[in-house]
Amino acid sequence: MYKGKRVCYLDQNHWSNLAKAELGYPNLSHLKPILAFIRQKANSNEVIFPYSYAHIIEITTHKDPKKRETFANLVQEISRGICLKPFNSIILMEVENKVKNFLNIHDDALKISPFADDILSCWGAKINWDSFKNELTEQQIDEFKQATNKELKKTSLFETIEWFAKSPILSMENAKMGELLVRFKNVLKKRVRKEKPRKEKVMKDDFAELQDYYNRAVIVVLDDITNKHKRELDPTPLFSPESIKDIPWFYNFSTLGSAEILKDTRKSKASDLLDMAHLSCAITYCDVIVSEKFWTSICKELKLDKKYTNVVTNKIEELKKLL
Repeated sequence: MYKGKRVCYLDQNHWSNLAKAELGYPNLSHLKPILAFIRQKANSNEVIFPYSYAHIIEITTHKDPKKRETFANLVQEISRGICLKPFNSIILMEVENKVKNFLNIHDDALKISPFADDILSCWGAKINWDSFKNELTEQQIDEFKQATNKELKKTSLFETIEWFAKSPILSMENAKMGELLVRFKNVLKKRVRKEKPRKEKVMKDDFAELQDYYNRAVIVVLDDITNKHKRELDPTPLFSPESIKDIPWFYNFSTLGSAEILKDTRKSKASDLLDMAHLSCAITYCDVIVSEKFWTSICKELKLDKKYTNVVTNKIEELKKLL
């Protein structure tokens, strides 16, 4: 739920197919009725259909400007500008919520949402301009700061995405997020191969290899919160190996990744990492998730839909009865 409304997350492949149906692709004409239904639900403010970082990347991959514009305009119309924050922001949010609970700080006004209504949040809350100092001169950074502020004031999602795609910001931020996901995936591969489990076994307990990233996130959040609220408590329990299991994103990504590695029904695709990263966010915070068949089956095998009391399907036509 977001602002009292049900939230339905559509995988980027489903968004892409809806955009193609909008463009009149004959083989996808059967999607026009469901597109009309989704539009009606979105425009009546009954259901929220957020976009995500994965959708922005998908839009930029289309070589045809007309397809990019149609895709972006459709996303803007149906999402009404609301996005699901990227995994790095979600991790910090979940860690911050855990730290606040530990410090007994309960204030609804301080609660962080996994959703936002500005495109910059899709890249991770704020652009860390200092991180570009090795690649850009100070003059270039200043120019991009000014240009970014100008672009973010535009009403067209398409114009903003086009600008980001041509600037170094998207490629650099995308590379950083990609490197982090590859590192996480390699950790899972190492663990799976080392333990050589039975194919039907899904590993859920060993998060030790991801502990370093979690610990650093805790330190960042602790410094910020303790400075603001002047709390002095022994934070040692927050760094225990058990604590990371309380962070939904780590739990979801680790279990999905382990299950995907153990599957021998298909070869891993380059897009799997991005799919897993955003599915690990959506499965926790959305009421309905429309994914591809492979990920839907894994989510149901792991009973993630039961864990978070939502619905996961690969059939977009089912939205008529689900919403």
